[in-house]
Amino acid sequence: MTVEDAIALVEQLLERGRLTKVQEIVFRYSWEGKTYLEMAKEVKYDPGHIKDVGSQLWRSLSQALGEKVTKNNLHGVLKRTAQRQKHKCLLQELHKLGGSNRRFPILRTYY
Repeated sequence: MTVEDAIALVEQLLERGRLTKVQEIVFRYSWEGKTYLEMAKEVKYDPGHIKDVGSQLWRSLSQALGEKVTKNNLHGVLKRTAQRQKHKCLLQELHKLGGSNRRFPILRTYY
């Protein structure tokens, strides 16, 4: 998953829809494994402000996903979320194609 894919997924999950400029900075740098201090130095923001924005972003994502999201588990959580969404979309498509009472032989092969 690229950082662009991750941002698109996050923006789907958050109520507001779009990350603010500072949230996106925090997200991108967190995705790269940077510390809050490194982020603040690179973009010339107060480190406390960067940390506060990050904390709020992780809280919002945790609430949206129903699992704790941190700077350190971001990759894993979003990868699992993307896989669940793909699986859900696939099942919805199969349901549309076959109707609710029809069995799907392809699914029996895998299960």
